[in-house]
Amino acid sequence: MIKNLIKKMPLLGQFAAFLRYQDLKRKIRQVDKTEGAHPFDAAGIAIPPAELRYRVHGDLSQKAFLNVGRQVTNNITKCIERVGCKWSSFIDILDFGCGSARVIRYFLAEDCEKNFTGVDINQELIDWCKANIDGVNWKLTPTLPPTDLEDNSFDFIYGISVFTHLDRELQGLWLKELDRIIRPDGIILLTVHGAAYARHINLGGTNRGTLKDNGFLYLSGITGKWKLDGLPDFYQTAIQTPGQVRQEWSEHFDILGHFEGGINKLQDAVVLKAR
Repeated sequence: MIKNLIKKMPLLGQFAAFLRYQDLKRKIRQVDKTEGAHPFDAAGIAIPPAELRYRVHGDLSQKAFLNVGRQVTNNITKCIERVGCKWSSFIDILDFGCGSARVIRYFLAEDCEKNFTGVDINQELIDWCKANIDGVNWKLTPTLPPTDLEDNSFDFIYGISVFTHLDRELQGLWLKELDRIIRPDGIILLTVHGAAYARHINLGGTNRGTLKDNGFLYLSGITGKWKLDGLPDFYQTAIQTPGQVRQEWSEHFDILGHFEGGINKLQDAVVLKAR
């Protein structure tokens, strides 16, 4: 009997994932019906529908999507100021993993004179951005580098909640690509899951030990067609220590600062300078 139950566990897990997926779809339909078509934020910039908000935010709430986007924007500005940089010094700016414009909308509303580019690996998110938000060069990028972005294209690159989901190998590949497209002395801000996130999810003892020993922990959850965020299976959860970041990322960049919980008190902000 126990052996039969063990054999059925993967199927039971898939069924549970299916039920969660169907429940999410039901809630999305309810939210879209309540909100109506084409909502806009206070600056007159379009707000994405509930499903596209969930894909980048993990929440259906329109208010939460906007509030977190505003908070992250403020956090980015403060983190670069802490290392002696000023937002006003940047002209060509890349939102690496722009999603459905949760963050870039606030930078765009504040300073439309800068040259903004937003890239993402998700076709639906980029298509929505292209159709609804002007003033940004929206581009679809491949799941693996290289991109078609030119060498030395940007003064400032920020990537929020991207490296938090990539394994060690993918992080290394994308660091090389960012090194190619950033200008000499350019600034990059990337977020990672660190101690603040580990406390938030109450990381268990075995996983804590792995993180301490290896400096890096990669946690895999649901994969396949019932994956709730609609993103590729390789997009899971990475947690890493400041020591691992310093050791491996300094091969590509100078590390100006590593701020625990610097982004929304949940993700660490790592500020890099190109050589």
